[in-house]
Amino acid sequence: MFDFGGMLSGALDAADNAVSSVLGGLSSAGSWMQSNPGAATLLGSALVAGGSYMENRETQKTQKRMRDDEWAREDRIRDENGVPQLTPIEYQVTPGLAGDGMTMGGSLTNGLLANIQKNKKGGN
Repeated sequence: MFDFGGMLSGALDAADNAVSSVLGGLSSAGSWMQSNPGAATLLGSALVAGGSYMENRETQKTQKRMRDDEWAREDRIRDENGVPQLTPIEYQVTPGLAGDGMTMGGSLTNGLLANIQKNKKGGN
């Protein structure tokens, strides 16, 4: 038959030893950090940087997955509906409005620029 009491006692002893080892390690690590504050700060900064990298990596993976899903939806819609046929936009410039009207006998040459020329001649 099994001796459950002995097995439980052995498991508890092993757990107690493990906890004691961890606490002893933490105690010695704390002592080391107190005696080496510069190295402890450097080590802490490296751990924070590593954690930030891991977090950003997961965020970037999520963003890439979302972008790929969006592109897949767009491709599926394009496959179902076809590619729309777009007509190019054509622009026409009518002579005599902005171009000719302002420079060839328009407001710039007869008005504003003419007054500037008169002021220059009159000031000399």
